[in-house]
Formats: sequence, C-alpha cells, structure tokens
Amino acid sequence: AASAVDVAFDSTGLATDVYTGTLCVASNDPVMPFVEVPIMLTVEDAPVYGVELTAVDNTLTGTASALVTYTVNITNTGDGSDSFTLSAAGNGWTTDLSATAVTLNAGEGDQVMVTVHVPANAANNDTDTVTITAVSDGDGTTADSVDLTTTAVVDEPAPEYEIYLPVIMSPEA
Repeated sequence: AASAVDVAFDSTGLATDVYTGTLCVASNDPVMPFVEVPIMLTVEDAPVYGVELTAVDNTLTGTASALVTYTVNITNTGDGSDSFTLSAAGNGWTTDLSATAVTLNAGEGDQVMVTVHVPANAANNDTDTVTITAVSDGDGTTADSVDLTTTAVVDEPAPEYEIYLPVIMSPEA
C-alpha cells in the first residue's frame, strides 16, 4: 500500500539558493523499516515591479472645439515582463487614451497618446487637468501617474471702434 505525504517548506528569511534535505520515513515493514527520501527547495528572488510615467509636455493649449494630444511615455522599471492598466481620472473634459493596457519587458518603454477634447463652449483660459495612471498587473500596489493640464485659448473679437472726424467749416467767400 502507499500513502501520499505532504511536506511543507517555510522559506521565510531564506536567501536565494537551493536547499536540500532528507525526509526520513519509519515503518513497520520488516524488509525496509527506514527509508530516506531526498527533498529539495529552491528559493528565488521575488520579482521586482516598477513603472514610470512621464509626459513630453504636461501643459498644452487648444482652441474651443480643438483636440489636444499629449504624448505619455510608460517604462517598465521592474526586472521582468509586466502588463500595465492605464486610466484617466479627475477630468471634466472628454479624454481618450490610445491604449488602456500595455505589456512591456523589463526596461522597455512605449508611448501612449492622450487626446483631450476642448469643449466648444470653453472660455478663454478655462483649464482642465486629467491624471493618467498606470498600474502593474503583476503587483496592484505598483503604480505611477502624471497630470496633464489643458488650457483653452479663445480669440476674443477685436473691439469695434467708431471714428469721428472733426468737422471744419470754412468761411464763406
């Protein structure tokens, strides 16, 4: 007969290495009352997760009804391949991202385009700030964000002027 035996290892505090040992099994078998089974534990470094977001420009301007496009660089600063989920928050104006998910190898970077729609009814110097955030899919506590501020520039019509010319009367001859 046979029985499965679960062996639990606790790697807490162990350095990266291969650890070996022996599981000793005693039984009432007269032929093999004692059996030694080799066991092995491999401890590996935990993966390092990291992400960095930077914008080519953090502030841009646009006229009413214009589309303003930002270039945001995303870099995987971790030590392995990872996927990142991108989102936009805090904005009042419509904002679109060219990608909402990016997969990058360690040290690799990519660009995401962020398009802000300046409203048709925007007044001169109205602003809107959107926060773009990238979160690691491998470790949800690893994230970075960048703020992008768009300012509306509305040409104000030139004031109208009326010109009054002096009336000069000449004496009658």
